[in-house]
Amino acid sequence: MSLVRDVIEVVTRTAEKHHVKAIAEINMTIGQGRDVVPELFDGVFRYLSAGTVAENAELIVTNTPYMARCEDCGCVYPINPMIDRTLSCPQCGVRHYKVVSGLEFRIDSIKAAPTSSHGDGSHGAAGDGEDAALDTSVRHRVSAEPVGMRR
Repeated sequence: MSLVRDVIEVVTRTAEKHHVKAIAEINMTIGQGRDVVPELFDGVFRYLSAGTVAENAELIVTNTPYMARCEDCGCVYPINPMIDRTLSCPQCGVRHYKVVSGLEFRIDSIKAAPTSSHGDGSHGAAGDGEDAALDTSVRHRVSAEPVGMRR
């Protein structure tokens, strides 16, 4: 639940920074190693985002598999930490690797919802009435921490 709360916090701060009233889309990458259940994550997101700029946003999640790079030969291969035989390099047989994928948890992009000016001095979602991708440079605050840890 804290991971979803962090996502909503980053999205809300980013929207405020850009004077955006509503978010249309949030694109995320979540690695297999984060043990996130997509249906549960989406349900908690819907619940916690109610009443925020992200309330009606489409949450698009790209899942990444565990991948390792052999420290001896450089081969990149899929691993499953639950299956011992997958941890050895398929090319050279050595079990000396670095995980290179599967631990991600980041917001890749946030898209403002389009709104139109009504002649009342209000601005569109991104200030110009057009869809706009927002600066998500704060995403590292979400992705830099291990699962379950908060600042």
